[in-house]
Amino acid sequence: MPLPCHQSRYSNPPTLRVAPRASAFCRFAGAIVAVFLLAAAALAAPSEPRVLLYTRNQVGKGLYVHDNIPASVDAIKKLATENHFLVDVSDDPKDFSAGNLKQYRAIIFDNTNNEIFDNEEQKTALQAYIRAGGGFVGIHSASGAMRQWPWFWSLLGGKFNRHPKLQPFTVKVKDPHDLSTAHLPTTFQWTD
Repeated sequence: MPLPCHQSRYSNPPTLRVAPRASAFCRFAGAIVAVFLLAAAALAAPSEPRVLLYTRNQVGKGLYVHDNIPASVDAIKKLATENHFLVDVSDDPKDFSAGNLKQYRAIIFDNTNNEIFDNEEQKTALQAYIRAGGGFVGIHSASGAMRQWPWFWSLLGGKFNRHPKLQPFTVKVKDPHDLSTAHLPTTFQWTD
């Protein structure tokens, strides 16, 4: 009796002779090999980097929340699509746990402001993430977050105190040839 999936060397021209029960065995073995190869390919494929875009603001009387957060979230999502990385958007401090933060290459604080964590464990998770080499980006009012936490000030390189009064000033364009400033006059007035 021929072996399953065995090509007989005695026939001329060669033919594939399969024992009746061996046909099912060949299909099963082929399926196992295919599943194994697909799993190996999936494990070997480089995954896209993932970032956590954190937008938490403490809300209350006299506390300011920037209205540009949705636009900046959209802009970062667009950058992610164009540059092949994934973005998880959250305003939930519970996402700051050691286990959860391991999946991110970077954390972006997008206009966070005032107290943005609920407990010390969340702060500890952020510290451990940074000390393990995790990336960090602070956008605009991120410097207004966690104003009572010196470790966070050192991560940012400073902290926000307050805005000066609204006032006019002159902007001087240092490099009129750069694409970002080529459309601007050499100097212009602005109020901020």
